[in-house]
Amino acid sequence: MLDYSSLMDRFRGRLIVPIFDASGKKVVGFGGRILPPPDEKPVTTNFKAPKYLNSPESVIFQKSSILFNEHMARDAVQKSQGAPGDKTRGVILVEGYMDAIALWGIGVKEVVASMGTAISSEQLASVAKLSGSPGGRVILCLD
Repeated sequence: MLDYSSLMDRFRGRLIVPIFDASGKKVVGFGGRILPPPDEKPVTTNFKAPKYLNSPESVIFQKSSILFNEHMARDAVQKSQGAPGDKTRGVILVEGYMDAIALWGIGVKEVVASMGTAISSEQLASVAKLSGSPGGRVILCLD
């Protein structure tokens, strides 16, 4: 019999967010935002869990080549480009998925996230393509 008592869930104590591929048809990973228990007293220790934690890099999850919310932002960009006289719309690139979710929640739909402080050239190329027509704007909104 195998002893699994020392196993722990990678995302324990976190709000879990699915990360989809560019098509929006496949979940390729997960992100987790730590949620401190409301009734737990702080423990004095040198260990500090990371605020955000993503799935580990794998064949299907390569963070540097993925933009969070790309599939939904694409739909929003296409709809906004059809608005008469609206030439100011663009794509907003934020750091984290919680930033993208917060903007989406207040009606800003043309938003994607790099899922971290590092933005790769692959992500920049994807967001430039997503911005649509020549002259499409990319707005960086970083912490």
